Amino acid sequence: MSAKLSTQVTQLSIVAGTQKESATNTGLVETSSRVSAGAGKGNLYLLVDVTGDRSGEEEIHRELIQILSEEYFRVPGGIVNGLRQAIRAANAYLYERNTESLPLWHRLGEVSCAVLRGNDLYTASAGAAVVCVLHRGRLRIFPPPSSQHRILATVDEPPVLPSLGAETYLPQVGVCHCYIEADDLILVASSALMQLATRQQIVEAAESGPEGLSRTLISLASHSDLSTLLIHTTTAQTDQMRHGEGRVAAGRGIASGIRRLPVPRVGKAVKGIPARTVVSGLGRPIAALWALILGSCAGLARGTRSFFTWLISSGVLATIGRMVSAACAALLQGLGTLSKRMLPEPGVAHQPMETTYVRSVRKVGAGRSKAFLPLLGALSVVGVVALIATGLVIQSHSRAVHFSQLMGEAQGEIDLARASYAPSVAREHFGKAQELVDQALQMRPSDAEAVTLREEIHLGLDEMDRVVRLEFSAQVPFVGPDDQPSRMVLHDKDVYVLDEGTQQLYSYVLDSLEGFQQPAGGAVLLGPESSPGDVAVQELNDLVWMESGSGRENSNVLLLINGRSLVQLDGLREFTSVSVADSDLWGDPRAIGAYSGYLYVLDAEQDRILKYPPTGSSYDSSPSDYLQHDTNVDLSQSVDLAIDGYIYVLLRDGTILRFVGGQQEPFSISGLSDQDLQNPTAIFTYPEAEYIYVVDAGNQRIVQLDKEGAFVRQFRPRRQEGELFRSLRDVVVNEATGQVLILNSNALLLSSIPELPHVEQ
Repeated sequence: MSAKLSTQVTQLSIVAGTQKESATNTGLVETSSRVSAGAGKGNLYLLVDVTGDRSGEEEIHRELIQILSEEYFRVPGGIVNGLRQAIRAANAYLYERNTESLPLWHRLGEVSCAVLRGNDLYTASAGAAVVCVLHRGRLRIFPPPSSQHRILATVDEPPVLPSLGAETYLPQVGVCHCYIEADDLILVASSALMQLATRQQIVEAAESGPEGLSRTLISLASHSDLSTLLIHTTTAQTDQMRHGEGRVAAGRGIASGIRRLPVPRVGKAVKGIPARTVVSGLGRPIAALWALILGSCAGLARGTRSFFTWLISSGVLATIGRMVSAACAALLQGLGTLSKRMLPEPGVAHQPMETTYVRSVRKVGAGRSKAFLPLLGALSVVGVVALIATGLVIQSHSRAVHFSQLMGEAQGEIDLARASYAPSVAREHFGKAQELVDQALQMRPSDAEAVTLREEIHLGLDEMDRVVRLEFSAQVPFVGPDDQPSRMVLHDKDVYVLDEGTQQLYSYVLDSLEGFQQPAGGAVLLGPESSPGDVAVQELNDLVWMESGSGRENSNVLLLINGRSLVQLDGLREFTSVSVADSDLWGDPRAIGAYSGYLYVLDAEQDRILKYPPTGSSYDSSPSDYLQHDTNVDLSQSVDLAIDGYIYVLLRDGTILRFVGGQQEPFSISGLSDQDLQNPTAIFTYPEAEYIYVVDAGNQRIVQLDKEGAFVRQFRPRRQEGELFRSLRDVVVNEATGQVLILNSNALLLSSIPELPHVEQ
């Protein structure tokens, strides 16, 4: 668990080479020097700078600092969303100010923000301002400049980010994230820092601590302008955690003659509370409590004002007014009817007093009940409808706000993922972004912005994991209940597929325009009822294309049958038996291979690879053990082999063994940062191939390696076609034509693969 941190903040403000006592372009929001962890918005550190004449500059600085701090804490959601919206609010303020001024008085601004929460540092920038982090003698600059990867770079090229005030809407904000430890130095700086100091100068000066770095920066800016906030992180002490020490406490200054300048503090919504008014002792927590109460009241007032502003502008108030007007009209109409019934009718004959009185009372009572019942019913209906409508509108507005919050936080996580150097950290941010977008899509499944953001996440993950999405131009389905295609061979345009479920061998012709075509005699070349070369087919084990050479005269398909017999395809559809010496001594012939006319048999039971030299069109000569006597390997878990001069044996656990001259050579897969091989089923390469291809069935992908085992990229189907890779069996690649054939338990698939970009050495 990381140690809890506290901070010491130093402000440097140098104008025309002169150090100033105070500055209006920096600010911070923190309740104590101890950095809080967990939920919350953390400690906020701000620096702004604008171009143009110095008159009026301080007022603009103060306004920008106040807008940034208030907007950051006002915006709901996470830190990243708050930083982005705060900087965009500052941009809107400066742009509006520019539109109200003559072109000569237009100003552009830059801003750098840093937020510390626990051991997490979040930075956000606009313009050329930067945040530098010195960690164990290493300097990192955020946002990363173009020369960040060059260790010996002397001058860093500033990143190209839009300045404040140039456009109505700020399209891009440089958001980054990294982890902080005790004794790190953080510089929230203006663009002048990277113009005055080189990497090496900053790193060397930081070796003497904050004091040495401050002296160096003052010396370098002896004839220039420079503004920085220097934050030194230390391990939090018990007394600091107990007393909640303020920012301008005695005894926390910088020694060696460097004055520690007071940093302007800004609250969430309270203006004009400078740090120097906070007295020591009990006054500090009381003042902080009052500031919190006032800030909460101001926030409640702003929220109430925003609600009523929305209520008026949205038309809800007008709708409610119309409902009330209708209810009042109904009420007046009912009262009019009641009045008419209460007045005596003209020309009515007088009756005895008692009778008239009794009848009048009964008529009036009946009139009232009959008049008020419909009126009360109408008012009740109107009230219920109004309440339901108001509730629905408020609920809709709440959902819209929540949706916007999810989208903003998701975009922030994407920005952090793209700015991360460590793949594990980037993958974590992409994962969080995916969860947020999924929640947003549950609210609005067809929202175009959310769908686009999801695609951006997918593209980011694919780019990071080097995924190439394949689009298949043709396929041959295997839909029979017993179909289990397992192996295939490609020669020129002829494709042969072995089905171990139906014990059949299929043949197809690869057409560049129409995909797979059946030959004239049909696709089935051989089945369980066939007797190729007078051999009764009980089980089809493996097949390979054997080239001529080393005394072998023909090039054709060799087929291993019943674990003992070998047949070859002669002509178009005829099979003949091939004599193989000592085949009755094989234990478990797991796979066969071919190279320059030689036949190789991998016997998994006896942990050996047999090498047969050709004798014409047969293999009558006794085999030799390819593996040397001092080469002890366990081949019991082998699943396939491939030969290009080297022999590669793929094991079930994802290990690849490489042999040359009968000796095992070191070989390991490197660069698979996302996930190791799981349940691989096939390995493929050939002498002219530049790469090795492994069928990683457990992870539903095809992995491309170079000949030394380094990960190059991986092939997957489009996300909407993920079921195509659920039961992968085999792969064949023609690097010359850029075609890949993939076999699963249900289909034979054809696709094109893009070439790798050429990298000049």
